Amino acid sequence: MSRDNWNFRRSSFGRELIVLPALIACLFFAASPFATQKAKPTKDDIQMKKALEASEEKLIKILRDKDASALSAEISLKGVVPGTDSDRIPLEKVKDDLAHTGPIYCLFFDSECIQSTPANPKRMAVRDILLHAKSVKRQISVDKVDDTMLGDVTLFAVGKPEAGSRGEEFCHLVYILENSAWKIYTFESR
Repeated sequence: MSRDNWNFRRSSFGRELIVLPALIACLFFAASPFATQKAKPTKDDIQMKKALEASEEKLIKILRDKDASALSAEISLKGVVPGTDSDRIPLEKVKDDLAHTGPIYCLFFDSECIQSTPANPKRMAVRDILLHAKSVKRQISVDKVDDTMLGDVTLFAVGKPEAGSRGEEFCHLVYILENSAWKIYTFESR
C-alpha cells in the first residue's frame, strides 16, 4: 500500500471520528424535552376538543339507542367516506341508506346484514361491538389542516378476552367542523 493511500484512509477515518460525535449530539438534543416542547393549548383548542368529546358521546348514545335518523344528522354535508379504500358517499345517499337499512346502516347497526356477504363472515357492526364491550376507551385529538378543523376519534373496546389492557380498536372516525358543529367526515370499522 502506498503512503498516499494510507494518508487518505487515515484522514478519511479521522473525519468520520469527528462527524460521529456531532451526529450523536444532534440525535441526543432532538430527543431531549427541550426539542419537543409544544405550545400550550389555547382556550379555543380546549373548547374545540370538549365539543368533539361531546359529539363522540352523542354518537355512542345514538348507537346504543339504534337511532338511524339521529345518526344521519351527524354526517357531514359533504357526505362520508366509509373506509380507506372507499369513495365518498353523498349525504343524500347516506340518509337513504340509513332510512332503508342500506350498507351504511349495516356498518353502524346490523351485524347480520354485514355477515350476509361472503366477504365479511365475521365482521360486526359498530353498535354490536360497543354493546359487547365492558367499556369503551377513546383517543381524541383536534387539528387544523389549512383552514379546516378536523377531529380524530378512535374507539377501543375493552373487556373482550382477545383485547389487551388498552382495548381493541373497533372504530376510527374523522370529524370536520361545519357551521360550528362537529360532523362525521370519514369512518372505518374493524
